[in-house]
Amino acid sequence: MSKKEYKKQGFTIIEIMTVVAILGIVAGIAIPTFRNYIPRMKLIMAKDEIIGAMRLARTKAITEKQVYQVIFVKGDPDSFRVEPGANGESTPLPTGVTIFDPYGIIYEFNPDRTARSIPHCGTLRNVKNKAITFRIIEATGYVQPIEWEY
Repeated sequence: MSKKEYKKQGFTIIEIMTVVAILGIVAGIAIPTFRNYIPRMKLIMAKDEIIGAMRLARTKAITEKQVYQVIFVKGDPDSFRVEPGANGESTPLPTGVTIFDPYGIIYEFNPDRTARSIPHCGTLRNVKNKAITFRIIEATGYVQPIEWEY
């Protein structure tokens, strides 16, 4: 077979090593970013779920003319429930998300659209030093989530 008839087949070792090096660099950048992304998303999922429960409790308190509470329970895992109506069942917080207050938190929604919390505000945190504090505007019963790092 002459040199003119020879056709290049496959990849050279230099080409393969270049592709592997590029993949290693991309993975080295992407993996740490992805590791930080998951705990943040779990905290945001918990925030959205809790705000939904608080809005439901506020709406039910107004429409049913009865006091409703959203109670955060410290335990394993930490959880929350809406009373009355939860039948004692709690919704667990996602893995890695915990209640910052050691005794739990109670948010109370009244039929006259007012609310209060015991203690003054409650905080959830994750394993990556991110936290969300839920503050109640007592005169209206609206919930204000505040994100921060500790």
